[in-house]
Amino acid sequence: MTNLFTHDLGYRHIEIHPLSGAVGAEIHGVDIANGLSTVVFEEVQHAFSDFGVIFFRDQDLTPEQHIDFARRWGKINVNRFFKPVPSYPLIAEVRKEPDQTSNIGGRWHSDHSYDQI
Repeated sequence: MTNLFTHDLGYRHIEIHPLSGAVGAEIHGVDIANGLSTVVFEEVQHAFSDFGVIFFRDQDLTPEQHIDFARRWGKINVNRFFKPVPSYPLIAEVRKEPDQTSNIGGRWHSDHSYDQI
């Protein structure tokens, strides 16, 4: 399914489905597990710039594929507040355990805004 909005913004290889009038979009027609060509990845970056938040539904990624996709965006910032996933020190799973009574970061905050790039 193609929508005019997708083509009006210059997208030719991915489908964009805006989620609201202000921010956020789902991207369809992309299989991250199989890798993205340079032109497709550039359109994904363009969508991130246009919408601020992008979602890829129903992706089935191995940890290695997740890391490969993250590296396309730049150097991975290793989270030092959460334990890494065993055998994958570049991935930290953020989760609330059943015995925790409050959520992590439940108030407005910005993760790592103080880090130097």
